[in-house]
Amino acid sequence: MRVVVESVLARRSGLSPTDAQAHLGDERLGVLLAHLPEAGTGKPGYEAYEECPAGWSVASSNQDHGAAQQDICVQIRDTCPSGFGGRDGCEQAVTMPRPLRQDPYYFDIRHDDGNVTRHWFNLHR
Repeated sequence: MRVVVESVLARRSGLSPTDAQAHLGDERLGVLLAHLPEAGTGKPGYEAYEECPAGWSVASSNQDHGAAQQDICVQIRDTCPSGFGGRDGCEQAVTMPRPLRQDPYYFDIRHDDGNVTRHWFNLHR
């Protein structure tokens, strides 16, 4: 993260690489500096959860009370004996907590060629 921010600051904001490194003594300051419009990063984003494992779908554990967090993974399993697939009552929904991201904050850097690279970080380390 630090190297990316230093590079962006040096390249886009007009700071020399030495100045960019000096400003990054505090990682939070580095994140604030990375939000400079000249850096091409836009507003930092936040995604608390990782994707669900392959074969699982994202769902909410609290669907009845409005603000769904999409905080669980669900998988539908066929529990019918062989040859009886598709009968009512043979499907079982299995759930698990959705994994939390170690680095939940991100910013997207738009490169000169138009491509965007997402960089994840954590403010609490």
